[in-house]
Amino acid sequence: MANYFIAVNKSGSTLTVKNWNGTSTIGKINARECFGIQGADEGSSYDIRFRNSSGQIVDGYIDLEEVNFNSAAVTPISDYPNSTINLWDYLAGANKAHHVYNTRKALTVYDAGGQVWGSVAANAAVAAKATYEGQNGVNHSDWLQINYIKSSSGIWTSINNALGFVPMLSEGSLYNTIAVYGSW
Repeated sequence: MANYFIAVNKSGSTLTVKNWNGTSTIGKINARECFGIQGADEGSSYDIRFRNSSGQIVDGYIDLEEVNFNSAAVTPISDYPNSTINLWDYLAGANKAHHVYNTRKALTVYDAGGQVWGSVAANAAVAAKATYEGQNGVNHSDWLQINYIKSSSGIWTSINNALGFVPMLSEGSLYNTIAVYGSW
């Protein structure tokens, strides 16, 4: 599994988010809520980016010891796509499995350099290589790495024959408010 990925809390429990030195609680991650993993610390601790109760995207820290080391609390969203489709992989030169996630809102799409590439419509979809395992951006751990967007007319378009990103947590982070969603 990648060190940086979009996760969903599938533990059935609420996670407490602390500031990075662990001295104060700064928020909660509810069941079926998504957040960005920015890296794993020793043991069961993770640096994360999440939406706090004020709707701001902030950085924090979680420890799975709180939920009896239940790794379902940091499940990659790639375990729960809406579907899987074979699309052309420009690096491999062959069709490869891609996970498909639907879009709830129109979103800006960014290229690998963080520049605006275009947009994807509401009620459309994005696709990421299945082998990415829900990877996010190193500089923007709340952005989902993708390879394709699907227009509202059903046409798949590659992002510069490579990869791009969509701001995953821009509209919300719960299963029913998140801008890009799967079957979690």
